Amino acid sequence: MEEGFVVVQGKKKRNQRFNVVPKWNNGTVQLSPRQLSTAVFCAEALLPEKQQEKRQSIVDAAVQDIDQFCREMEDCHFFQKIVESLKSRPKIHSIVCYGIGCVHESNVSQYQYACVLRLHSLLNIQKPIAVFDPAIDTTDAEILLHYNSKILCVNDLGKCHVDVHTLFYMPHCGFSLYNGVVWSNWGESLRKVTILGNRFSGYDELMITEEKRNLPHNSVLQVLPYWTEVLVLDPSVKLDTYTYRPIYDSFHSMAVQYISEENFLRAKTDALWDARPGEPIVSDDVSTETNPEVVAYVTRQCTEDDSLWDDLENASSADFFSLLPSHTPYPTFASKSPNPPFSIRVYQDEGASPESVKMILFTFSRCCDPSLYSITPISAAGIIDEDWEKNCVLIVFPGGAANPYHRKLSELCGNSGNARIKEFVRNGGNYLGFCAGAYYGCHSIEFDKARSLEVVCNYELGFFDGKGVGPAMEGFDYMSARGSYASRFEFAEGTERFEGVTFFKGGPYFIANEGSCYKTLASFLPQPGLACPAHSPCCVECAFGKGMVILSAIHVEYDPWELKLGGSIDGIVTALRETKGNHNRMRFVHLLLEHLRIRMPSREYLH
Repeated sequence: MEEGFVVVQGKKKRNQRFNVVPKWNNGTVQLSPRQLSTAVFCAEALLPEKQQEKRQSIVDAAVQDIDQFCREMEDCHFFQKIVESLKSRPKIHSIVCYGIGCVHESNVSQYQYACVLRLHSLLNIQKPIAVFDPAIDTTDAEILLHYNSKILCVNDLGKCHVDVHTLFYMPHCGFSLYNGVVWSNWGESLRKVTILGNRFSGYDELMITEEKRNLPHNSVLQVLPYWTEVLVLDPSVKLDTYTYRPIYDSFHSMAVQYISEENFLRAKTDALWDARPGEPIVSDDVSTETNPEVVAYVTRQCTEDDSLWDDLENASSADFFSLLPSHTPYPTFASKSPNPPFSIRVYQDEGASPESVKMILFTFSRCCDPSLYSITPISAAGIIDEDWEKNCVLIVFPGGAANPYHRKLSELCGNSGNARIKEFVRNGGNYLGFCAGAYYGCHSIEFDKARSLEVVCNYELGFFDGKGVGPAMEGFDYMSARGSYASRFEFAEGTERFEGVTFFKGGPYFIANEGSCYKTLASFLPQPGLACPAHSPCCVECAFGKGMVILSAIHVEYDPWELKLGGSIDGIVTALRETKGNHNRMRFVHLLLEHLRIRMPSREYLH
């Protein structure tokens, strides 16, 4: 026994994977901060200098975000609920953390780690947090070292026996880990266990066959009738909305769980503790990281398979999200109506940036009430030939290039697409354009005038009585990342003013014709690279018939945590993830949707 707990060794050989240090054959090795520092230093010494600098910048950015999350954690209702529940328990002396994930890449992992750091401090626990996750690498280890955490270097499958009251912090782990914790502490020791993790009753709902329920090593379901659960989040709230914090992705379906003294004695009377289940066994050919039966509970990292986005044009919203692996943090839409009464259509055809389309689908699906709206792509042929206006409330044109939009939809090119869009808005529909879509909604544009990429023309939609002039920031290039910025903007909500930061590449600023009726929703702040006067409009709103039009030069649909690091815009992505600026970007997205009369789920619990 060491530090209040020991590992119960299993009967079969187990996979042991950890990337910071070599494998050990016997027992569980805990690295002290000093030992871990040595291991990290040795690993760093093998890296070229530029890679060391790059990794250090990633570590610094992650630490900055975790620190910010920690500072704000106590103001969150869900965290207050966790603390209240834990303080009602006997004094907790140690924390074991399983399944924290890759803290240098995932904002969900960072948020979950910030939560356990604050719990460790508020509960006045003297022993360092013990952490295990097979995803941890040397970069993660350096972050954990910064916070004085200890690392368990063997996958013990949750078979960690305790002799002091211990909090097992297990955000969205597989069933086998929970089963291991309960089995290892069967009987008296289970009184000293509190788990913050997936609610056990959820597994009861998933394991619908008697065969699964009656497995000889199923400890969780045997203890369930005596189990107490305090849900972390209101189960009626399904999505993260109006927040830069991944609260839903981090804590949905989780509960503070334990066996109360009364229920322990009742279980003793029922002779439960005399009938310990068999030891949980995981065969060598089965992954110890996830469990297929509970994969719906697991949310970790976004899909790496960009081919999933290739077939969006003909997919319904429900079909599209069913393509995503179940371990992704995309919304599951548990409250989604099978046939939402309204639709939001996102243009996807020649000229539309796949990344912008992807971000619109992702961000809007998190913000719009899923019981009311399906969010689906539509092609030029669909606009021209389909009866899409019948239940559509908003059509969105993404970033990309506006001239191909014109070729596909213009009356001058023999197509009726633009005429149908104008009629749709005139009759009460709404139009939202980002970047190229914003240019396309202007009466006229001047793009890269007197330079190699010049486009000066009029567009048929003409919603905005004026012109879009761009790029509003310097250095644009279609074929590279040049001209990309973390652009700062300002906007008002009621009597308050806010400053946000968002992705920008190639968008315009807006110059209205004399007598034009419009409203500026956001303006560029003074910043390096700005090619237009400071405080020029970067987002405008105007009425067209019974409908509403919003044109945005800035890509507020881009969630910076969905942009991958490791490329030429790493510095921009890091700047976009800045807490306050990204929070206000999301605030602005909600403001746009409110102006477009789109309903959103309740967001009160997030404040």
